[in-house]
Amino acid sequence: MLADDDRMLPGALTRAIGVLDAVPTVGMVHTTFQIIDDHGEVVHDNGNWTGRPIADQVERGAEFIARSMPLMARVCFPSVVMRTAALPATCFEAPDGTFGDYVLWLRIALAWDVAFLAAAGAAFRIHRGRLSEDAYGPDIGMSHAFRPDACVHAEAAKLRFITSNSERLPNVRSLRRAARRCTTREMALFVSMMANGGRADGVRAVRSVARERPRLLIAPEIWRAGVKVLVGPRTVRRLQRAMKRDAAQRGPGSPLGSEPS
Repeated sequence: MLADDDRMLPGALTRAIGVLDAVPTVGMVHTTFQIIDDHGEVVHDNGNWTGRPIADQVERGAEFIARSMPLMARVCFPSVVMRTAALPATCFEAPDGTFGDYVLWLRIALAWDVAFLAAAGAAFRIHRGRLSEDAYGPDIGMSHAFRPDACVHAEAAKLRFITSNSERLPNVRSLRRAARRCTTREMALFVSMMANGGRADGVRAVRSVARERPRLLIAPEIWRAGVKVLVGPRTVRRLQRAMKRDAAQRGPGSPLGSEPS
């Protein structure tokens, strides 16, 4: 399935079908990807949402599901090639909305392994007119910070999947915890990124979190992100520059010589 604003890159289909033919247990193949702009210019060349080093690999279905739960996105939609036999009777469930593809990958992984290829298979276009635009907050380069309402929506989709398939999943409680931790972490990232625009933006971000998930206001991750709101972006940038200067003076051999994240 290829959206009309994205591209499949030369050789991608041949490589994916080669894997499906060679490994009968694999139900879907996904790849690294390029990010392109409105005009088709490449702005990022090695997109990888797996959270792992870029290398060809096959994951067991249960492993793929467990590694997906802590993330808002792990598979780039236009890079996927699926085995027809792996598709469920209903591919997308209406309540999952824009996260329907995320749940589809999980449902395929219930019975199939998942392959990942290091060679880019698709060009994913970032522009204001795409259907998923409303889910995103500030741009952080290769990806985005998701808005709190999108985080809650994604968590609900994950939990529905877990509940519907609890008898087929190991460590159900662990999967649920991972899905909820993802929401907390992503909301903290949203607050942190919005705070870069100034206190007013940061305050609005905190209010968004409070509206969607009030109890997270006491979560340590949100408090740490909230520090940027309190002190303001200029002070944060000055502190970051001072820490970098200090790290450079200490040198790479020092245990404190690495650049702060």
